[in-house]
Parts: sequence; structure tokens; C-alpha cells
Amino acid sequence: NQGMANEPVYNQQALTYLLRDHPEAAIRAFYSMMACAFSHSTFEPVEHRWGWGQYFGPPSTDGAWFELFRHMLIHERDDGSLLLGQAVPRAWLEDGKRIEVRQAPSYFGPVDLTFESRASQQKLVARVNMSGQRNPSVLLVRLRHPGRRRIQAVTVNDRPWDDFDPAKEWVRISPVAEREYAIEVQYAGAP
Repeated sequence: NQGMANEPVYNQQALTYLLRDHPEAAIRAFYSMMACAFSHSTFEPVEHRWGWGQYFGPPSTDGAWFELFRHMLIHERDDGSLLLGQAVPRAWLEDGKRIEVRQAPSYFGPVDLTFESRASQQKLVARVNMSGQRNPSVLLVRLRHPGRRRIQAVTVNDRPWDDFDPAKEWVRISPVAEREYAIEVQYAGAP
């Protein structure tokens, strides 16, 4: 019955893509959901966009889209780790752009997150503030360079940091002993 266009709640494969750590597939599902299950006049999730007229406000529809969006940015994993920026579209981190999340609820308490692009300098910066009572076992921060550049060097709180994975495009912090982290990632000049 028109699949995704009928009810966005049936688009749960996108969360499976995140669990498998396939960010490109999750991003494709995210934008597909916006194209076919969003009101293009009020910019909110709807059911039955084409079939029976737009049906606004069902919690399952709103929840399906927001759950995917949230997990693209903030994802508590079953192993006790916290993965930030797992599936941020590369275009969102083009030079001069900024992503800012304030007081996002998480299992570990409120999280503030800022990604700032200095891509013209081959650099991306993340700032993380966790004010909860518990810490994740591992903090993973993925910074997907818009030009697909390879991570070359990292500093965490102004100290050189060698626990990063260029293939996964993330910085790994463990143990998570501080409440605030400033992460600066320098990229190679060519992809």
C-alpha cells in the first residue's frame, strides 16, 4: 500500500542500517522519508501523504522520523558506548557549517554537542559536554569530512591523541573521565 508513502513507521530498516554502521544507507533512508512522508508545506512527518490526504500528528509517524534523526546524531549502543555523529550527512559539514545540539536526553544524561567545519583548512572540530551522573564506557565521535579526506591527526582537549580510526572516521575516548571534550581532527590534503 505505497510502502513508505503510507506510514513512515514502516521505515525501520533505517535503524538497522545504523546498528550495522552503514551511515550512507541510513542517510539515504532519512532523506527518502523526508521526500515521501513529510508535508512539504509544514515540514513535519505525515501519514498517507498521497493516498487519503495528509494525516498530521500520529505519534508513531512523528516518532519514527525523530528516532532516526536522533540516532544519526546521538546513539547509545548496547555495549555501553556513546556514538556521536554516526550518520551526519557530509554536506552538513561543508566549510563554515555548524551542527549544534543542546541538552539532548540520553541514557548518560543530557548531552551538548557541536560540530564545526573548517573544511577549507582540512579541519573539523567537535565539542561535547556530558552533564549526567553516569559515563559511557567509550565515547566515539565520528567526523565525516565533506571531501572524504582521511584523518591524519587528532587532539583532544589540546593534547595529541592517537586513538582514532581513519577508516571508521571516528575518535575513540576511553575511559570517559571528563565532562567536556574539545576534539580537533586534521585531515590529509587528498582523499
